[in-house]
Amino acid sequence: LELPGDAFETRPGFPRLPCTGVLIPLPSIEGLTLEVLSAESEVRSGVEIPRVPEGEDAVAPRCGTEPWEEDKEFPAARAVIDTTGIMRGERLARLRLHPFHWNAQTGQLRHDRRLRLRLSFELRTPSRQIAIRRPDPARLLPFEIFARIEVKEPGLYRVTYDDLLAAGLRRRSLPAAQLALFHLGREVPIALHTRDPERFAAGDTFEFHAEGIDNLFTDTAVYHLTWDGRKGEGMRILTTDGGGAGEGSLDRFRATVHREEDHLHWSEMPGAPESDFWFWTKLTWPGPATGVYGIFLPDPLPDGEPALLRVELQGRSNAPPAPNHQVRVRFNGNVVGEGRWQDFQHFTLEAPLSPDLLI
Repeated sequence: LELPGDAFETRPGFPRLPCTGVLIPLPSIEGLTLEVLSAESEVRSGVEIPRVPEGEDAVAPRCGTEPWEEDKEFPAARAVIDTTGIMRGERLARLRLHPFHWNAQTGQLRHDRRLRLRLSFELRTPSRQIAIRRPDPARLLPFEIFARIEVKEPGLYRVTYDDLLAAGLRRRSLPAAQLALFHLGREVPIALHTRDPERFAAGDTFEFHAEGIDNLFTDTAVYHLTWDGRKGEGMRILTTDGGGAGEGSLDRFRATVHREEDHLHWSEMPGAPESDFWFWTKLTWPGPATGVYGIFLPDPLPDGEPALLRVELQGRSNAPPAPNHQVRVRFNGNVVGEGRWQDFQHFTLEAPLSPDLLI
């Protein structure tokens, strides 16, 4: 079974079935319970599911014989809450979904095409003896939010007054000095362009730089615009004269080209979720262990300085002998670097590239 975007069971010896997950923000994680309200499923017969290879993840627990010898579906649960915690000050629960359930004795595979779940939690009223503390104003997002701005790509964005009207704004103008933009509780500077320095109205615009976001749970970064004004004037992008007094013109400059695609994720990777656990591909030896990746370099100079190639790799096994990972990197058919590393370590290979290799 191969489903785009889904992860798989990685414990050695277990049936290799797709699974997926989502982080859910909650006001409380006390008394958290999960209930399956309804399911729409289909069943297929005569299905064989392979085991997860024993050498794929040596630190994970091995599977016993239960999924293969007992006349019952694996996994038993359609959905489970496998962990809860607090990240960046927000209470989160990780919901793991198992859309496929397989019976090794009968060969039947059940696919849950649609699930309806209910998450319940307790909201406890603090006792009167607990002192009430004021939150840090620098981390407090005002509740008078009148526009929610969603972006999927990093870059420079422009928002017009007409955009705000289309989003539901019902005011003829806004106080220009008090306009403030927030992302994850932090203020983001904006470049404000108004005809009247005191009002943001029809024909006016503002710009901001968005970092974007891309992880297992969302590809949309949310920014909130407010004119609450309790914090004073909003943060602005500073401007400066770019004329300069130097002589001559610039005919070359250094640039960075970043190539990355997220196709596989390893949610149990050491250091996740704080560390990036999305990967382009997996190279396993023995077997097909060669990956070819294209990089477009705009206008490299034939007489320029050497470039630096940096390749990021992550180990996923600790089988002997040590070191148990080795890689050789070629660029335009030329070997430019080799590296070895151990176990589940992150490894960065850096290789200088002479200008003649870039053409």
